[in-house]
Amino acid sequence: MSDSFFFNLSEEHLAFSDVVMRMKDFIQKDPRSVYVLSIGTDSQVNQNVTTFMTAIHLHRIGKGAWGCLTQQVLNRPVQSLREKISLETAFSQKVCADILEGPLTELMDLLLPFAEEEADLRFEVHLDIGKKGST
Repeated sequence: MSDSFFFNLSEEHLAFSDVVMRMKDFIQKDPRSVYVLSIGTDSQVNQNVTTFMTAIHLHRIGKGAWGCLTQQVLNRPVQSLREKISLETAFSQKVCADILEGPLTELMDLLLPFAEEEADLRFEVHLDIGKKGST
């Protein structure tokens, strides 16, 4: 995601390296907790464009969360449900790949000294598919 910027309610124009630093800071404030790092993308189709929003959500179970979004715009409406889900999946996979290239290990290393105190980190990808509805 080196060419994309992330944002949340507090900050704009965060580079991916800034996102990683914010996640590390969040974990360092309470390294004895259980965390879930989730990635997911959803989209909105308008008349002339389709907007994709990918979320990074770091949940400190029972004790708050930190997150951010990045937006990708496709200059046409995506009519096919199959294409829409494929693109949402691809955008999520890209963020996941970037996290797996090193930042995930860095985040886990912050928790490792507290593993015997139940510190943990789960990594999840959420896809907008299921057994009910059109997907």
